[in-house]
Amino acid sequence: MKKSGLSLLKSRVAISKTEVFKMALFISIIFFGCATSPPHSEPKTFGTAATFEEAVQECYILAAETLFYSYDGELPTAHNVIPGPNEMPGICSDYSLEFAYYWNEVKNYDEIFGRAYFGRWEHDIFSIRDYMLVPDGSSRVREETGSFWFCVNSGEVDGVYRDAFLMKVLYIGEPLLHYGFSLTDYHFWIIIKHNDNWYYCDPTYFDTWPDFPSPPLLMQNIVLPL
Repeated sequence: MKKSGLSLLKSRVAISKTEVFKMALFISIIFFGCATSPPHSEPKTFGTAATFEEAVQECYILAAETLFYSYDGELPTAHNVIPGPNEMPGICSDYSLEFAYYWNEVKNYDEIFGRAYFGRWEHDIFSIRDYMLVPDGSSRVREETGSFWFCVNSGEVDGVYRDAFLMKVLYIGEPLLHYGFSLTDYHFWIIIKHNDNWYYCDPTYFDTWPDFPSPPLLMQNIVLPL
């Protein structure tokens, strides 16, 4: 027996309601299941350097391959000891940001050999600072100053690949020699606390100074309350 038009309509409405209910239930399961499931995170990987010195050398090279030194952000103005295929212009703060990125976040050597902090020299004042790396564009210091060179203020570092926000100042001290030289201008470099000792690491010098003594330099005659 054929169903009447009204019966067919009622049947289709019932089927339609059932399908809608099933779809709503399916969506709610997906939504609430995802909402209550722990977020997926990739397993942390670590660099393979066997020693502190090897780890420093590895991150020196990784940082140097991404940058060439430039005062104006266009032309090289120093040696480029380690060339890379897609280098960007940068200054000492850019080199330091890249070293810290590879050391603390990519290779996770901070958990093996100690965290990479930042040494800063400005107006005859030496300080050790801890920065949080943030995506490029988070800081606009270079745009605000209109200068490629002036890319750091009291709380931010504007880099070419990534930026950084100051978390805390760990130490402020007197002028000191930097690899045997007296610093006379603004400078940024890396300082690592390893086995309760503090070491200089300068990725800018590594890429611009052909005879740079690349092993990390133990900071002597400085008492750091950390």
